[in-house]
Amino acid sequence: MNCRPEDMLVYAVTDRAWLKGESLKDQVEKALRGGATFVQLREKNLDRSLFLEEAAAIKEVGASFHVPFVINDDVEIALASGADGVHVGQQDMSPRQARAIYDAGADVVTLGNHTWGRRELVPYLERSREVLRPANLPQQQPGRGWGVFETPFGDVAVIDLIGRCGMDYTPDNPFQLVERILRKIQTKLILVELHAEATSEKLAMGRMLDGQVSAVWGTHTHVPTADTMILPQGTGYVTDLGMTGPRDSVLGIRPELSIRRFRGDLPSRYEPAPGPCKLEACLFTIDDATGRCTAVRRVDIHG
Repeated sequence: MNCRPEDMLVYAVTDRAWLKGESLKDQVEKALRGGATFVQLREKNLDRSLFLEEAAAIKEVGASFHVPFVINDDVEIALASGADGVHVGQQDMSPRQARAIYDAGADVVTLGNHTWGRRELVPYLERSREVLRPANLPQQQPGRGWGVFETPFGDVAVIDLIGRCGMDYTPDNPFQLVERILRKIQTKLILVELHAEATSEKLAMGRMLDGQVSAVWGTHTHVPTADTMILPQGTGYVTDLGMTGPRDSVLGIRPELSIRRFRGDLPSRYEPAPGPCKLEACLFTIDDATGRCTAVRRVDIHG
């Protein structure tokens, strides 16, 4: 897509909260008649088939006004609908960031719903065993969703999953898939992450896997939960680890930009907040002979 500077003068981003009984196509057409010079279709919770239908309709409207049209964070929908491009968020991980995390001492990096936000990460996923994308994403997509890793304490299996409640697409059922994966794993030390919006989905996963894995934790909401526990059959659990990133922010974003969006002002591009950082995590103590969790506690370090 070749954009001229004048194409970016009035950048319109769709938002269903503003429809008020109108169709999205009609509202986009009104925006174009009002002077919009660029359109981004942003959908986080729409069924894939409906998303594609909507994208095709918006593409047609944009073409009639000779205005560029892009899809937010979804390459597959962009290709299928013939969109002019894909909007990539600044928050998504790059290979350089992944390497920096390893250099800091991490053994494995798990990804979530922004896995494909940085296209340069795709070849890195193909060749790196230590970066896991959710296992229940379509199997034809690059990368792997689980692995067994050598450690001084024995082999440790790590499984990365993504939830289905409130996400912007419908991956494979994580509850059924994790059972199939566990049948392939021999080690007793098994760690499971569920990147999910719904608290109930994470709790249900923890209860289902109690006694079968060493620990289950949730991610995605960026807010640490106060429910660290050892479940009855010896599995460590917490609903959400929290966030590592800017301390004085709204989920890592500059507060004024987030506030502006919630006030209903014209949306603007999110930017990471400056200033001191914080680390929110959990420390699971696991018996390497039995694979059972013996202790779990929160770790919160604020700069």
